[in-house]
Amino acid sequence: MPPDLATHDGITADRVVVVGFCFGGRAAFTAATAIDGLAGIVVFYGPGIAAGPHAVLDRADRIDAPILVHVGSEDPTIPADQVAAIDAALACASTPAEHCVYPGAGHAFACDARPAMYRAEAAALAWDRTFAFLTEHLSVPVRR
Repeated sequence: MPPDLATHDGITADRVVVVGFCFGGRAAFTAATAIDGLAGIVVFYGPGIAAGPHAVLDRADRIDAPILVHVGSEDPTIPADQVAAIDAALACASTPAEHCVYPGAGHAFACDARPAMYRAEAAALAWDRTFAFLTEHLSVPVRR
């Protein structure tokens, strides 16, 4: 956490959840490996976590915050072998970790601005799970 956030605004890491989509999903996962004491991490279809030049899965043992990962089973940017590798790494986590795979959903399945990719049922379930996660792990009420 930047010291100014806690110093000037009184917001400590344990009150911060990082949420990211696509590239931001990988960035959120990366933040989880680098910032101690976060309240949680939510990843929506983050390609490059398990493979590629900026892969960070080898640092998963550093995660000390609860983490929720959403991925579509048909996402070509996160193939089945990478989904399995992420699942295996999270299964060994010392913190609560949930990896949700949505059958028939591809990349950007929760983005209603991309109608060809949007899957309403999977998106609704992912958002329900996300709000439940936020409610459980933040020390303040979460409103929809």
